[in-house]
Amino acid sequence: MPNRITRRSRLFASSFSLPILTQRRRITFGFWARSTKETHIADAEQTGRHADRDGQIRVLDLDAGQGGAPLSGVLRTIALNDETETYQSLSYVWGAPFSGPGLPPVINLGSGVLPIFPNLNKALRAIRSPTGTISVWIDAVCINQQDLEERVQQVTYMAKVYSKASTVRVWLGEDSEASVLGMEMLSFLAGDQHFDNSPWTRTEPELVAQALQDVLGRAYFTRVWVVQEAALGRSVQMQVGSLSVTWSDGQATRLFLARIKLAEISPSWEGPLRDIDFRPLTELLEQSLSYTNKKRGRVEPPSLLDIVHSMRHRNATDPRDKIYAMMGLALPEAVAGFIPDYSESWQDTYERFYSLVEGQILADPGATLDDMRDGNQA
Repeated sequence: MPNRITRRSRLFASSFSLPILTQRRRITFGFWARSTKETHIADAEQTGRHADRDGQIRVLDLDAGQGGAPLSGVLRTIALNDETETYQSLSYVWGAPFSGPGLPPVINLGSGVLPIFPNLNKALRAIRSPTGTISVWIDAVCINQQDLEERVQQVTYMAKVYSKASTVRVWLGEDSEASVLGMEMLSFLAGDQHFDNSPWTRTEPELVAQALQDVLGRAYFTRVWVVQEAALGRSVQMQVGSLSVTWSDGQATRLFLARIKLAEISPSWEGPLRDIDFRPLTELLEQSLSYTNKKRGRVEPPSLLDIVHSMRHRNATDPRDKIYAMMGLALPEAVAGFIPDYSESWQDTYERFYSLVEGQILADPGATLDDMRDGNQA
């Protein structure tokens, strides 16, 4: 991708006349042409000798704007270890380059304009503030893409860039009629309301499946780099069009993941709902938890919920056994007080299991099995 560009134009014109008179009028012929030259602007910010060698990166101060207003901002250099600096980082897919007709989308960076891919153009318009400047790190803008040495060096900073960002803005693309419902479903799962009021129980299952597939089937979830970008975020805001779902690392991530698993094993999750593939999202959440545990020096064994969820597609004549048959694989403290009872319905068994998980994980999402073991021994 080129650096900053300015365009300079010159107009050429010429005319000549022929001595042909038609009804006392002279016929005149002429032509004009415009020559446009694109000039790459080399400034200290983009082409200096690798500011990142001493732990520095560039961030974009993105100007306020909305609608079709032009994109503009200023690049500045910051030190990654400067705790006074705050910025957001954008996680997205580059997508296809501009293919016309017309001129490619650009962002004005002061001394020139930088052509950007269409998907980044949409993302920047979606995340910019209508009232004030925001600081954001974007690979296609903040790294000199024409400098191979700088690109190689910046790759080594990626983990720190995303883990230090105040928020990782995940851009999935523009919304659709189906995605609105899909984002409503994910927003509910990222919250803390009981499943008695779940949106999938009051909506046609086929529509729910279509809506979630619209969101989870997007190109973003097929790319390998986004796993690190989203998993390392202290706070993640996943956006489709103008709608977003937000969660933070640690407790909120554990809560979100647990509620997805509880939904997939619930009695109401039947028919077309069973074909919904949450893995594109749950893989990111699991990697985020793994990274958090690693930072804290913890190794967490699978919970009963993890085990039941991983075996949910196994057949059982009695659906209650999908929980009871897994209890022996969990640590005793993880199933303490949960006694098999075949006199109750599958719905009642699930409600008891939900309460167990809620007490162990959802009520204190940061609690691990080690914490529960210590609590039982106290």
